[in-house]
Amino acid sequence: MRIAKKAALMLVIVLVGLYSQAFAEISLTFGGCDTKREEYQRFVEAHPEVTVHAASNIYLSTTEIVNAFLTGEFAFDTFVMTTSSFDMQQLMQKGYCGALSESPVICEQLAEMYTPIQQQVLSQETIYGVPFSCYIGYYAYDPKAWEAAGLSEGDAPQSFTEYLDFLEQWIERIQMTPEDNISICNTFDAEQYGKYSYVSYLTDLLVKNHIMQCNFLGEPLRFDTPIFRELLTRCETIGQALYAYEPAAKGDMALFVEAHGMRELAYLVPLRLTNDQPVLIKATLYAAFQNIRCNYPELAREYLENCITCIPPETGAYLYCDAEPVENPDYKQSMDSLLEEIERLKKRLAEDTSMSPIDQRAMQDQIAEKTQAWDAMAASEERYLISPNDLQLYRMYGENLYFQKPSIFDPSTEDGKNMKQLRDRFSSGGMSVEQFVKELDQLAWMLEMEAGI
Repeated sequence: MRIAKKAALMLVIVLVGLYSQAFAEISLTFGGCDTKREEYQRFVEAHPEVTVHAASNIYLSTTEIVNAFLTGEFAFDTFVMTTSSFDMQQLMQKGYCGALSESPVICEQLAEMYTPIQQQVLSQETIYGVPFSCYIGYYAYDPKAWEAAGLSEGDAPQSFTEYLDFLEQWIERIQMTPEDNISICNTFDAEQYGKYSYVSYLTDLLVKNHIMQCNFLGEPLRFDTPIFRELLTRCETIGQALYAYEPAAKGDMALFVEAHGMRELAYLVPLRLTNDQPVLIKATLYAAFQNIRCNYPELAREYLENCITCIPPETGAYLYCDAEPVENPDYKQSMDSLLEEIERLKKRLAEDTSMSPIDQRAMQDQIAEKTQAWDAMAASEERYLISPNDLQLYRMYGENLYFQKPSIFDPSTEDGKNMKQLRDRFSSGGMSVEQFVKELDQLAWMLEMEAGI
């Protein structure tokens, strides 16, 4: 009996040891994880039994991730991708990402986001990723430069066609009355600025916006169209004229800029080819995914739930349709400090009977000045990081966010470098419109072949 009891005890000890060992060995690696962020801190606090490794994603492209999966070297339980660098749809369809549709938290949060954002992490109506950040970029006019040039809001172009019309009118203006302090843009390297810089600049804008429109509308990418040819020909002529009449030494102000915030949407210049095309806002989405081979999918999913519920309000404003205004955290402190100073001055004015009339008047002026400053701050949009007006502007375009996948037209790729060489050849007069259009269509055909379209 003693032997049996001893054996049973030993068995229990062994089993407890094995259980403890297994429990202690739970380990997860979160790729693209910032240990200072709330989602990480919350997960670590909730799971002290789990060893968490926070790592930076070292993969630069879709191909690198695919190769890492095929060779078994992909070591992340969760990982981050951006729409500008990775073909999310391809990786979801290949079965590399774990499904997240069973999470009520993720489903509820995603349903409140703008439709184009939702679409980036959905495949065949299944959720595979959680968006947590979105950045926008678009063409806009600078209101200060606009005013200095004597232009009004109604002068702002509403398409690429109107943009070229504007440039032609501007060229006529600076021929008659040169502008030393206002240029079209300030994007050029002074040392590399030359005769063909503007031709290259305008051609690049035209090509990128044509690609955006075709992809957004689901149309085949073709450059050999009457409107594209017409606009390309005008880019060549107008670009050369701008170089001829705009000073090489750019002034302090540029009429057109690349903008990235909500507030500047008030000065948006849509570069759709014609006015009958949709107004698009180019955007980049950051989203987190679960490795389909994760050994602890429930834990990984919990971390991803944290990622989507711990989004800061100023970031979430770009994601959620019903986002609320976000106040500047320094605003209340500044307002309270100014109000305290006003009350202090009023009290001194009321209590200091020895103050001379001149000093009294000076203090009254101080009070009036600070009160005016307080009123100005109260009415200023500086109260907000994201103001109600900002949100109203953004909501006008939230359903027209455009997320471009990496392609052979991306300048960071080898084929993209070839594209740049073609553009440079055309811009410098080494290639005709006909030749350039033909080469662009050839690149588009290659893109379709690679994608199996």
